[in-house]
Amino acid sequence: MTLSAAQFAREFEQLKSRLAEVRAPHYGLLQLKEFWPKLLEKDGQPSYYCYFQEFYSVLNSIVNRSALHDLTISDLNYLVNIYSYLNNLDLWDDLGIMGMRLVHRRLAELYFYVGETQNALDALQALVKHDIEISPQPYDVPLPEIERLRSICEIVRCKNPDLYKVLLEILLKWEEAQVSVKHDLAYSLFVERDCRGSSIRGHLRELHGTVEIFSRTAKKDEVTFESVYVRPDDPFLGVAYDALKAVRKVFESIKKKSNPVGFYHTHFTIANSEESFSGDSIGLSIAMLSYIELLGTQVSLQDKYLSAEVAFSGGIDVDGRITPANDETIGIKVDRAFFSPLKYLVIPKANLKSAATKLDELGKIYLRRHLHIKPVEHLTEVLEDRNIIRSEKVCLGKYIVKKPLQYLRIPAIRLPFLLMATVLAYLLLCQIYPRAWIFFDSNPSHLVLNSNANGYIVMNSGNEKLWDIDFQDHSISSDKTYYDIANLDSDNELELALIPFSEELHRDTMDLDTVAANLYVFDDNGDFLLRRCAIIPNQYPGDTTYDQLYRPGDIRVIEVDGQPMIVTMVSRSGPYRAHIRFWSHSGDSLGWYINQGSCRLHYCGDINGDGASEIVFAGNNNRDSCGALFILPVRNIEGVSPPYEDLYYDLTRVKRGNQLAYMGFPPTDLNRISTSAYNAAEHFYKDSEGTFQVITDERFTDKPMACGIIYYLNSSLRIFKASADDYFKRMRRQAIDSSLINNIPDQEYYVKLVDSVLYWKGGRWISEGQLREIEKK
Repeated sequence: MTLSAAQFAREFEQLKSRLAEVRAPHYGLLQLKEFWPKLLEKDGQPSYYCYFQEFYSVLNSIVNRSALHDLTISDLNYLVNIYSYLNNLDLWDDLGIMGMRLVHRRLAELYFYVGETQNALDALQALVKHDIEISPQPYDVPLPEIERLRSICEIVRCKNPDLYKVLLEILLKWEEAQVSVKHDLAYSLFVERDCRGSSIRGHLRELHGTVEIFSRTAKKDEVTFESVYVRPDDPFLGVAYDALKAVRKVFESIKKKSNPVGFYHTHFTIANSEESFSGDSIGLSIAMLSYIELLGTQVSLQDKYLSAEVAFSGGIDVDGRITPANDETIGIKVDRAFFSPLKYLVIPKANLKSAATKLDELGKIYLRRHLHIKPVEHLTEVLEDRNIIRSEKVCLGKYIVKKPLQYLRIPAIRLPFLLMATVLAYLLLCQIYPRAWIFFDSNPSHLVLNSNANGYIVMNSGNEKLWDIDFQDHSISSDKTYYDIANLDSDNELELALIPFSEELHRDTMDLDTVAANLYVFDDNGDFLLRRCAIIPNQYPGDTTYDQLYRPGDIRVIEVDGQPMIVTMVSRSGPYRAHIRFWSHSGDSLGWYINQGSCRLHYCGDINGDGASEIVFAGNNNRDSCGALFILPVRNIEGVSPPYEDLYYDLTRVKRGNQLAYMGFPPTDLNRISTSAYNAAEHFYKDSEGTFQVITDERFTDKPMACGIIYYLNSSLRIFKASADDYFKRMRRQAIDSSLINNIPDQEYYVKLVDSVLYWKGGRWISEGQLREIEKK
């Protein structure tokens, strides 16, 4: 039934009310999915366009990695269709692009997990510029799921760098799950129920926990969950008390003095979960996690860990017998495990028939997926399975330390032994704590995105971990994060300065809950030094509110008069502009500049021969659609780049920049017949003869810097000569032969290019040709 305007408005308000009350992000996405058909009926009716706009805004505010984690392939494909439809309504913006990319990437991950390589690549097509063509195609080769992805990565490494970058991130995340072992978490499966109590969706969650032995005076076990005491009769977590009793009986049966037998104090949490679960099928996960945690108290058994390729579902009684889970939910849990990196699913043997039926059903659809179900009846069966509990591979140092201790009582060898033991202890310490090694490189070299995509691992030049940067609940994109490493405090150690890219709006310069568009500086040992907002507020139309998405553009540490200066660049569109800020090593503001287009810092040094340094930026000017080069002083930098008149934006009140020079490089005739909207100045450097060269990319081809003009700059900050690279010459000759551009002799053509270069002087643009005519008079 088609809703009337009043009915639709009422239901839309009810939708927003429900969204405001949802407990978990994915609930919001499912609410939007359910409402979409009602909104779709109103397409083409102008009075409902505002509802599409609001729906689009709400959708983008909800989409993130956490919200997509438990959605099915069907759910994700539905979201892809919604984004595609909204794109056709011209509602596309930066947040929408990011949301769409997250959905496509998650969809590709699920397809890769089940061996559907072609479907995964089709999902990734929206994330890369070029068509995805894989040759040779390894799809039908009998490889494990992850090996298929690894082979695709090797094929596209050089052919399609954009695709390779995306695939590599997925592969590294998968490889970490495949080889890692854990002692403080276990993967557990839960089921979400609807308002009628029916099972509708599976959830894969990390159960984290710590287990300690109480003092000898303790009379009972104690369990806490999210720092709240759990009673033994709790319908969900009360099974933890039975799990602890079962684990204690296992240790008692081994009959070793070192066994951790006693009463236990435990604390458990379920990571990234705002849902409420029920049932006792968490019991087996708690037992496994407790067993591994308690092994940590025994020196001889510290090398036992839980595989990260295993998930558990099932209850447990005090004698260690695995009790059945609700048979109605087993199929849903198998389905959730099937679309994940998991290799093994441990369930009660009593639930095997239902699990096998569901697995067989999925296997007929996804022939290349291999999930192994391990049915068990007793806790000891799980503890003895080496696919579930694995040994740490490096344990030689521990053996070296323990074994010789028996010889300490022999006086004749006590002193030599102590010397040897000291050396061995030092070597072992270096193995456990590499920083103790006297030759250890403690200087940061590069960053690696962590597995949760909410921070970085800082590495040295030997690819060894130094420390972590954790932005907690903020989603970080590694390919859009800029950083520089330099000695900022004259201590001969390197500090790290970075601007992370977070998929969130920058709401307030003083809001510590946002990381977008902020400069962070860390000391060489990982200590946090300072945080500064890289945005320039209230100096340009559209920058009066912080509720915007600002993208990192660049960060550089340069030396000015023997002192380090940090230069940050962030940008945003509508209209496009780059915010450039200059900072001292201690975070004091040294100036600001806004370029009306994109730019990068290319050089710091004496350009005009006056003995003082200048800072050179190259890029483009969007207002005049041309390549741009501008030169700034190193002191008292402030203002906005030219021009200061625009058809759409009021630029009369902006502070005019105090740049030493601003040059525009109009697009060439070859650029004008291409599909590109403008050219850009891409490089600036000093050649072997001491001449400064500016190289523009005329963007006649999709190969960056393959079709350029070379301009030569003198100390008067004027262009005096131009030439072209070989590719530009060849493309120009082909265009002339095809009658696409005029046939002008090369030398005359280059003179025209020089004459067309623009300078901002006296509040207006003036060309090099006009300046020479004035000088002749």
